[in-house]
Amino acid sequence: MKIIRGLNNITPDTQNITLTLGNFDGLHLGHQKILSMLTERAKELKIQSMVFTFEPHPLRIIAPDRCPPLLTTFHERMKLFQELNVDIVMCAHFTEEFAGQHPADFIKNILWEKLRVKEIFVGYNFAFGRGKKGGIDMLEKSSHQYPYRVRVVEEVKIKGEKVSSTAIRNYISQGNLEKANLFSGRPYTLSGKVITGSGRGKSLGFPTANIDAGSKLIPKFGVYPARIYIGEKNYNGLANIGHKPTFGDSPPGIEAYIFNFQSNLYQQFLKIELIKRIRNEISFPNHGCLIQQIKQDVKDAEKIFANETKMPDNQHKVS
Repeated sequence: MKIIRGLNNITPDTQNITLTLGNFDGLHLGHQKILSMLTERAKELKIQSMVFTFEPHPLRIIAPDRCPPLLTTFHERMKLFQELNVDIVMCAHFTEEFAGQHPADFIKNILWEKLRVKEIFVGYNFAFGRGKKGGIDMLEKSSHQYPYRVRVVEEVKIKGEKVSSTAIRNYISQGNLEKANLFSGRPYTLSGKVITGSGRGKSLGFPTANIDAGSKLIPKFGVYPARIYIGEKNYNGLANIGHKPTFGDSPPGIEAYIFNFQSNLYQQFLKIELIKRIRNEISFPNHGCLIQQIKQDVKDAEKIFANETKMPDNQHKVS
């Protein structure tokens, strides 16, 4: 997959393409439906597929106070695009000047003159440009002037509920990782380098690795069975997210306990896949009570991992 940073780096070999555009934060099942149709059509036409996206998130420029925490980092999105067989990702640098373009100018100057797009795939609620004045109607109207085709992809629903980044954010904030993961089509992950912690976990017999997850959305505080990746290897474990109230309400943090693992992980990169939330944070009267609870958490998590089976494709009604 080719990644292009900045419109000035577009070359003739990246013209005449199928294209979709948007932020694609979370790359949920709705996004995946669009990308599947995009890449399949590119194969049929024997041309390349392109995702036109933005860095940073547009709201960070035009309304920073309304910009939501990310569901996926830039690196995660690029990796997912590659796994979904996208040929090219165009990362436009989003600025106030870029935001100020009229949608008609964006269509003419970029989609047509720079990219010579053949077909454009967009979601049913697609809107773009200054004040979101551009939309499907404008794209279709402009297609009479510039010879491209617009394909509108219908929404994805699971058991009657619409899949969206907003819904996933809400579920993660509520601690409902099972529903968030279902809508995403994969486990929600937190990742980062292991940083120095207090060492309390080790003193209790459960050494933990602390990470800084950056600007990603942090789930509701509590304890989660988690699959933890160190390089290409993965391990079962627990993730604790929150203030650690037993120790005097520390600053919020993310720490992972890896079952049957002893090596020093300081400065190594961890990816933590959260499976589900099994309990709230609790303030224990003493360390002994905390240790007993952690032992129970481990048992509960091991049962979840033991019972994990791959979900049949037809178990949930997706439309």
